[in-house]
Amino acid sequence: MFLNSLPQSQKVAFLALVRDFVRVDEKVSETEIQSLEVMCHGMGLDPKMWIEKRPRAEWFKQIEGRPARVAVLFELLGLAFADHDFGALERAFIQEACAEWGFSEEDLKEFANWVERHMALVAEAQRLMNKMHT
Repeated sequence: MFLNSLPQSQKVAFLALVRDFVRVDEKVSETEIQSLEVMCHGMGLDPKMWIEKRPRAEWFKQIEGRPARVAVLFELLGLAFADHDFGALERAFIQEACAEWGFSEEDLKEFANWVERHMALVAEAQRLMNKMHT
């Protein structure tokens, strides 16, 4: 949603992080794959582009500034909630990002709350658009 405003280097860092994130629980769902593809296309990136292998901490450092970091967390949380299986490994990944970027547990709760409300509104919008006229 906010990823298209990232500079190119941060888009690539996001793609590296999100690929790592969807694999962290060793269960990559079809929903996660589709979401990744949508995000990539929204950023003008090929979801299958080659990215150099680096430690996760280096990719975290590439995401600079609060707006970019919050946007990345919104997207990671959205992916975590998308398959209705926000497991311990995904939670640990997001907590690692928060620690790297100086966000508190309270910040994380606020971000997660926003993502859940946003997802509910999107689902409601889809329901309204698909509602049959009577």
